Amino acid sequence: SRISSGKLRLDALPMSLDEAAGLAVESIRPAAQAKNIQLETALDAKSVFILGDADRMRQVVANLLSNAVKFTGEGGRVGIRLESSDSSVNLVVEDNGQGISAELLPTVFDRYAQAEKDSARGRAGLGLGLPLVRKLVELHGGTVTAESAGEGRGATFTVNLPLIEVK
Repeated sequence: SRISSGKLRLDALPMSLDEAAGLAVESIRPAAQAKNIQLETALDAKSVFILGDADRMRQVVANLLSNAVKFTGEGGRVGIRLESSDSSVNLVVEDNGQGISAELLPTVFDRYAQAEKDSARGRAGLGLGLPLVRKLVELHGGTVTAESAGEGRGATFTVNLPLIEVK
């Protein structure tokens, strides 16, 4: 509700995106291990810096990873990687889980978009996680996209954020 009303304040400082992603991975690791899901990480050896709120960026990454684990079956795979260019960085979370239907894909970041569908499969949720991710990413000057080849074929979420130079 603070985001919707414009009252969410970010403590934007130079921060290491790979460090925030690494902490989010560690917070999700027990859930992945409980389902025997292989958690693959490819985070840069050198730090990638953005202007951001470290707590909120960990929240973004943890939410994407949590969804990936939630919608990936026993023994599946979830991966996270950083791909940087001169001016921006992509944080990519992909899985080989249940995927997203072509009908749902355009609305996946809308509030309550998945609530009904998920509860029918025993995976009830409020449908607020991905809209929160989108708003937090946008507040950081970035974008987030979702891709899936269809149901049963996994999903890929890509967060693109502007890089800053740290001296």
